[in-house]
Amino acid sequence: MLPIPDQLYLAYERTFHPDLSATRLAEHVGVSRTTVYNVVERVVETLQPQKRGPKPADRTAALHAEIHFLYEYIASLEADLAQSVRLTEQRTEDFVLTASVLGVSLRKIGDLFQVAFDRPLSKDRAQALLNRYQPVARQIFEELRPLFHERVSDLCADEIFLGQAPVLVGVEPQSMAWVLLKRAAHRDAETWNRELAPFAHLEVIASDRGKGLGAAIEAQRAARAETGEPLHHQHDHFHFKHDRGKVLRHLEAAAYRAMEREEAQRQAVAQVQDRRGHATTLAKLRAKTEAALERFDAAEQGCQQIDEALTLFDPQGELKRPEHAHQMLGEAVGPLEALGETCLKPVIRQAKDPKLLTFLTVLWSRLAALAIPQSLLGLLTFLWFYGNQASEATRQRLAGKALTAWLVLQAERKAGAPVGYWYHQVDLLLAGVLRASSLIEAMNSLVRGYQNNKKHLSEDFLFLCALYHNLHPFRTGKRKGRSPLEMLGIAVPCQNWLHLLRHPELVKQIGTSKR
Repeated sequence: MLPIPDQLYLAYERTFHPDLSATRLAEHVGVSRTTVYNVVERVVETLQPQKRGPKPADRTAALHAEIHFLYEYIASLEADLAQSVRLTEQRTEDFVLTASVLGVSLRKIGDLFQVAFDRPLSKDRAQALLNRYQPVARQIFEELRPLFHERVSDLCADEIFLGQAPVLVGVEPQSMAWVLLKRAAHRDAETWNRELAPFAHLEVIASDRGKGLGAAIEAQRAARAETGEPLHHQHDHFHFKHDRGKVLRHLEAAAYRAMEREEAQRQAVAQVQDRRGHATTLAKLRAKTEAALERFDAAEQGCQQIDEALTLFDPQGELKRPEHAHQMLGEAVGPLEALGETCLKPVIRQAKDPKLLTFLTVLWSRLAALAIPQSLLGLLTFLWFYGNQASEATRQRLAGKALTAWLVLQAERKAGAPVGYWYHQVDLLLAGVLRASSLIEAMNSLVRGYQNNKKHLSEDFLFLCALYHNLHPFRTGKRKGRSPLEMLGIAVPCQNWLHLLRHPELVKQIGTSKR
C-alpha cells in the first residue's frame, strides 16, 4: 500500500494544482494513473465532513414511505385522468352549438364552459363559431326543401316574428319536422302562395284565421281543384278554444261583479236603521245578478255542446259523420245567438264556419280509401275509441259492445280477412287527425326563448335550430328513438346533426323511404 505521506501528496497536488497531469504524478511517485485517481478520491472523501442523517434502518423506512406515497399519488392521477375530458376544438364547437340551440345565452355558455372544462371561453369566440356554421345549416335546409315538398301531405302553417319581420313557418304534424322556414318582407297572400305552391302533394293545411294565409290557401285550393287534387283547409281548434275561453271568463267575471255589488248593497243596508226603499234596490241588483249568472251558464253550456261537436266520437263510441257534427254545432249556436252578447259573436262566427269540421271530412275520405267493408270499419273505429279515448266509466258501460265487436272481428280474421292490417291503418288515421296548428305555437315559444337570450336573433340561427330539431331523436312517447326526418321518411346518412354540419356534402346522399 502506498505510504500515507505519498497519498496526501497526491491528493494535495491534484486538489490545488489541477493543471498537473496524473501521468507526471504517477511517474513521480512510481504508481499507475489508476492508483492516482483512486487515492485522490479516497483521501478527498475521507477528509470531507460526514453528514448527519438517519441510521440505515431509518433511511430504508423513509424510502419505503416515500415510495408508498408516490404509488398512491400515481393512482390518484390515473383516476383523475380516467374522469377527465380531453378538450379539443371539435368538443368546444359541439358544446357551443348545442348550448346555443338549447336557448343558452352566449354569456352563460362561457360560464358553463368554465365549469365543465376549467377553461375560459369568450363571447366573441362563441359568436364566431355560430357565424361559421349558421350558413352551413341554411345550405343543408335548402338542400332538403325538395324532399320536404315531395313528402309533406299535412301541414301546420303560421307566422312567427323576428322583431317586426315575419318568418313563415310550416311543421309537418305527424313527424313534427320543421319543413318551412322563410323570412319575408310581408305575410300577404302572394308571399304565402309562393311558399305553399311547391308542396305538390299537400292535402290538408291547418292554420289560424290569418287573412293572408287564408287567401293563399284558397288560391291553392282553386288551382289544385283544376287538376283533381283537392286541398282542405282546417281552421285551428287551438285558437278557437282560446277565444271561447276568453269569452267565458269575461261572462264569469261579469257575474261575479254583479254578485259583489249585490252583497255590498246588502251589507250597507244592514248597517242603517231606516231601510225603506232599499228593498227595491236590492231586488234590482238581485235580478241583475241572476241574469248575469244565467247568461254565463247558458254560454258555458253552449260552448260545452260545441266542444262535444268537435270530438271524433259520440258517447256510444261511434265515429261522427260531418253532417252529424254540423247539426250539433247548429243546435249549440242557436242558444248562444239568443243571448245577444257582443263578446260571443266571434265564437258564433267561427262555430258556423264549415272549416272548423274539415278534419271529419278528410278523415272519412281517407277511411274510404282503405276499402274496408263498412260493417267492419265501424267495429274497428269503435275498438280504437274503446282502447284509446274512452274513460274508465265509458269502458264499463260499453264493455259488452266491445266484446261483441272483438268476437265479430276474430271471426272475420279466421275467415281470411286482414283484420290486423286494417286496424293498423285505422289506427294511423285516427291517431293522426289534424285539428290544430298549435305546433307552430310551440315553435313560437322556442323562438321567444331565443329572443330573450339573444340581443339580435337572425334567420340563419333559426336554420341552425331547425337542423338540430329535425335530426334530434325523440326521447319519449310514440316517436321515441326516431328523429323527425326519419318519421317523415327521409333517410339521412348520419343522425348526428353536428357531424352533418361539418360534412354538408353528405346531404347529397340523403334519400327517401316509406313512412
